[in-house]
Amino acid sequence: MRTRKLAPMLVLGAFLAAACDGTVMSVGTPTTPSVESASFSVMPSTLAAQRTTTTFCPSVPPFSVPLTLFVRAGSVSVVVTEISMRFVDSFGVQMPQVTLPAPVLTAQFGTALVEARSGRSFPLTLGVGCGTGSTGTIIIIVQGRDGQGHTSSTQVTAIVR
Repeated sequence: MRTRKLAPMLVLGAFLAAACDGTVMSVGTPTTPSVESASFSVMPSTLAAQRTTTTFCPSVPPFSVPLTLFVRAGSVSVVVTEISMRFVDSFGVQMPQVTLPAPVLTAQFGTALVEARSGRSFPLTLGVGCGTGSTGTIIIIVQGRDGQGHTSSTQVTAIVR
């Protein structure tokens, strides 16, 4: 009876010994894939303020600046959770910050998701000129979250001529 139990174990041991080529494998700590951050840019590189047809400050500023925020995701997908824009004219006068939170982004663009290794454009318009000049700098602050739940914030600037 004892031989019956021992025989299958010997056969299995012989099979495993024959399958081994003598290579020693070491077990290390698991590695975390590196996460490439997303890159952000504004197009065109130099923006121009355009006069609006109807002006009623502060709800309808006299100028609007159309721009496109381009987001390119790295190795993981990114969800843009908020876009804030602030205009500072060439004399240093600031307009109040305009913020587009997640629900507005989704309603306006359908989705705020930028798939891994791809890019997405967000066409935006910022009204300027209520108590400020029409030339200066737009500061865009983009907040996002990757698929692993990490959040980050990035600032991009664009010149308005």
